[in-house]
Amino acid sequence: MKRWVIILSGVAMVAGCGNGSSSGTGKDMALGGGDLTTTPTDDGSAAGGDMVTPPQGGNSGDPCTKDTDCTGTKPTCLTKAGDGSVWPGGYCTSNCNPNKNDAMTGANPNCPGGGTCIGQDTMGACEANCTDMKGSMPCTRAGYVCAQGCEPSSLYECDPTKKIGQAGGCPQDGGVFLPGPAPDGGNADAGTSTYSGRVCVRLGADNVGQCTDGCNVFTQNCQPDAMGNDQACYASDDTGEGVCSAPYGNPPGADGDACQYLNGCAAGLGCWSDPKNQNAPGVCRPFCGGPGNAACKNGKTCVDLSMTVMKSAVGSCAM
Repeated sequence: MKRWVIILSGVAMVAGCGNGSSSGTGKDMALGGGDLTTTPTDDGSAAGGDMVTPPQGGNSGDPCTKDTDCTGTKPTCLTKAGDGSVWPGGYCTSNCNPNKNDAMTGANPNCPGGGTCIGQDTMGACEANCTDMKGSMPCTRAGYVCAQGCEPSSLYECDPTKKIGQAGGCPQDGGVFLPGPAPDGGNADAGTSTYSGRVCVRLGADNVGQCTDGCNVFTQNCQPDAMGNDQACYASDDTGEGVCSAPYGNPPGADGDACQYLNGCAAGLGCWSDPKNQNAPGVCRPFCGGPGNAACKNGKTCVDLSMTVMKSAVGSCAM
């Protein structure tokens, strides 16, 4: 199953199926919520940190008031993360190795209570494993939602199922600059120039996301990000709207390559999986269809992007 991990302004993000067990429809964009990561060794244990086991409770994501309330390797009771975000009621976390996450369930053997490990390379932090609210493991703590794991709802700013202009979506305060016509060959006409708007990118199994620059997947009109990294335009499985992101991977996937993340493919390609099979693997395929009925050039047929996005809006050359 795909996750939608997107790099925005140099920050890795997850979207859609938070841990591979979600019943949500969209793909996740991997986005680090709070700064939870500590310093585990390559095997997921913490250097100099013993496994701590209090008498009861203290599993990943459980409420706490002090570190000794929590279990795991080098356990921590998180109340305020390094980025200033507040974790209501305290949140038990500990060191782990994200490479040990189960590919199907997201569970990590280093995370107490079946938690999942959020991080990069071999360094990560345990969070409560979860599905969306209709799944088998919803986040039930007040003030928390299922993103990468159960995380504070305050970390997220929009609903990825809402299109530009809809309530719950993103404020239209920017986006990609779209120059207007310049009939005299001079500068773009300021009176007709516009911006693409801001689009909500999915960052979790629940309907949580972050606002980023909108774009056109067929013209690939994204500009470099604030750090000068080239960006590509990827289509949201929820709405079909384009969102700008730096491609993930070195190099990102080519047509036909397996992918796990929506932005794990090169510009002009999306990470597609069969909408009728929730556990179908992802594969990089070109965008097609849309208002201009863009044709497939890879010998495949243009099909719907997802259960909610028809090929008349944007499709994938996948079948």
